[in-house]
Amino acid sequence: MKKIFISSLLVVISTSVFASSLQSQISAIAQAENETKAEKQRQHAAQQAKREKAASAERAERERRHREAAADKKRDQDYEDELRKLDIEMKKLELEKQAIRVKRENDFIDQELKNQAANTDVIQSKADINRNLSSGGKAWLESEGRSREKQHSGWFK
Repeated sequence: MKKIFISSLLVVISTSVFASSLQSQISAIAQAENETKAEKQRQHAAQQAKREKAASAERAERERRHREAAADKKRDQDYEDELRKLDIEMKKLELEKQAIRVKRENDFIDQELKNQAANTDVIQSKADINRNLSSGGKAWLESEGRSREKQHSGWFK
């Protein structure tokens, strides 16, 4: 009986040792699986964080380029606005210059017309003088002719 008792005790002890060994192995496997899952989750989370960081950096870069492009566009538009203002100013100055030139040309035309009128008056005066002289000469000649006729036509010569 001792043998049965010892063998049953050994079976119970070996079963408990075997069971605890099996339990520890199962537990170790479960723990290893959990650690593997946890490692995969950490790697996945790290990759996700890396992707998010890359996406964020890409968005930031895109936004920076967009801001730079907008700033360039604004700078170009401001430059074009300045060019338009300068062009308008130049056109205004050109119009003023032409208006002054036209006014001066009108003054020159007026002066020339006055000069021509004065020349016309001089010519008219000379013509009047010549006409008066010729009329006077004609009258003198006519009166001279009449007086000579009277001298020659009379009875008493």
